[in-house]
Amino acid sequence: MGQTRKLQGRGECKMRGGKLIAANVVVCGDRISSCTLDGDFFAEGSLDAPRVIDSIETSLGRYGLPFDADAATARVREILDEQSDSPVIGATPQTIVLAVQRALKTASADGDSAGAATYEETSEEHSAETAQVPSRQAAVPAELLEEFRRRWHAMPLAVVHDKPLQPSRQMATDHAIAQSVARGDCGPMIRIWEWAASTVVIGRFQSLSHQVDLEEARRAGVGVVRRVTGGGAMFVEPANTITYSLYAPLSLVEGMSIEQSYRCCDDWILAALREIGVDARYEPINDISSSAGKIGGAAQRRYLPKDGGPGAVLHHVTMSYDIDAVKMSRILKVSREKMRYKAVQSAVRRVDPLRSQSGLGREEIIDSFITYLLRTIPGAVKASVSDGIAREAAVLDDARFSRESWTRGIA
Repeated sequence: MGQTRKLQGRGECKMRGGKLIAANVVVCGDRISSCTLDGDFFAEGSLDAPRVIDSIETSLGRYGLPFDADAATARVREILDEQSDSPVIGATPQTIVLAVQRALKTASADGDSAGAATYEETSEEHSAETAQVPSRQAAVPAELLEEFRRRWHAMPLAVVHDKPLQPSRQMATDHAIAQSVARGDCGPMIRIWEWAASTVVIGRFQSLSHQVDLEEARRAGVGVVRRVTGGGAMFVEPANTITYSLYAPLSLVEGMSIEQSYRCCDDWILAALREIGVDARYEPINDISSSAGKIGGAAQRRYLPKDGGPGAVLHHVTMSYDIDAVKMSRILKVSREKMRYKAVQSAVRRVDPLRSQSGLGREEIIDSFITYLLRTIPGAVKASVSDGIAREAAVLDDARFSRESWTRGIA
């Protein structure tokens, strides 16, 4: 008897107001034998394997065929309810299952459309249900924003303009500082980064091969690193990018949904940008935009209390000062499914550099941010990253962030 043929397929779904989620399936006989998810969504949980994603993948990898989309949607919703401490942001049970349906439709071992009729979406109603991803409590009540501002202005904030670091060391330093705050060994900090090399930073749950043209990146001398937070890929060149991280005890965002905390943690940078003439605004879930287009994006991760410490929130933002749009468009792969909901024709048009809006040099903008923080927060002082954290970051870099196994963790 011959071996059962294995069919492979990939499907993507991005609905208006949400993030991209992709499903990769292997079909063996009359069953799904495996399912993995990737995309620019956000998920909270442990660094190595967020429980909620593992649980969804395991469940979806056990279904027989024909695929029961309604039952799968109910099961994914049940998993999300059961593990509400590990939320998925930017995707719903419906968008996850629709990605699986599309993957099944395209599943093949040799590029044909085997099974397409069997794996069509189950009904027009199911597709219509995914037309808009709801913004879960994204609006911030005025009183909550005022409470956040009270907490913000009361923080003894360290303001750090760090020295240039290699991209993988930046990823490690970010994680090391956040862990130190979570333990209570380090107080609140804003660290403005300097990059020592050009790179693409991909999100924790993104597929490397589907986000980056690795051969083009190699030819351009651009590396690739993976960060600890979700979200999308960022193209970074040292002279053209402004990146910073906020590290603070979890009490800063107490009582807020993750979506609400994005708006609150961006509050200071919106005000600082407006002071230099940039028409900055927050755009859910995680963008900083203006009337002229996107300025940058944020990503966030919450760390549980550690060793009796207060826990931590890490909120980092990358903004384009200037951009080599042609190089970026060659290196980054942009999903047609994603662009379908961006109302633009190319990724080049999605980013509006700070230089064109402010008329200031990159260093002048960074200086203005530091001045704004020191002027508006009574407890803010200039500082530097401690030697202890720098040593911890070096260990993390060698053990994880510079390793190919981490960068290619989702191939």
